[in-house]
Amino acid sequence: MLTGRLPFQGTNNYSMIYQIINVDPPRPSELRSDLPPRIDAIVMRALEKGVSKRYSTWDEFAHDLVVALGGEEKHEKGFAESEKFDTLRSLDFFRQFSDVELWEVLRLASWHHHPRDTVLIQEGDIGSSFFILVSGQVKIVKQEKLLNLLKPGECFGEMAYLGKQKFQRSASVASISDITIIEIRAETLTKASELCRHHFHGAFLELLVDRLSMANLRLSQLLADRNVSVF
Repeated sequence: MLTGRLPFQGTNNYSMIYQIINVDPPRPSELRSDLPPRIDAIVMRALEKGVSKRYSTWDEFAHDLVVALGGEEKHEKGFAESEKFDTLRSLDFFRQFSDVELWEVLRLASWHHHPRDTVLIQEGDIGSSFFILVSGQVKIVKQEKLLNLLKPGECFGEMAYLGKQKFQRSASVASISDITIIEIRAETLTKASELCRHHFHGAFLELLVDRLSMANLRLSQLLADRNVSVF
């Protein structure tokens, strides 16, 4: 919950058991740099291999957490973490993601609110982020021609990640209502767990197939209209 990552990553049960017994987990701050050292100490004590080195009671564990977190202030405005999680769970883009992977997405992503007529991507610019629309609508425009309208749960700018390099935007994206989006930098996603990246790849593939099908349909309609006008 602190990092969006499990402390051990294994491809099967045997690998997982071996790591739990023999491998020291990473400190939470290695995965989330804004966590203070006192949280590292609490988590690492709770994950000690030897039972005698762990917290002996829940009261002792809770006391250290209260001392560590009691003075912390909430600086982020907007959705609480639980609300963000529920919002992501409701979006079609994330339907194949497990709860653990959704928590990981929350740590990878930054949330933004924008008013109507905000230009999010400018055609020709270089970018390394992709975006998922949480609420509202955006339009996709190329050379001043409307290509598509996107609704919540749809993604744009994903070629910045799929292209594996700084990508020149091929179209502009602007809001046509008040919107909420999440932004994920391509270089950040490369550091995600293998399962999390796998589900992103699957969602991107579905997206590309849907857009290709739509493009083929529009091309067929265009050719049909042209044949009718010729006759």
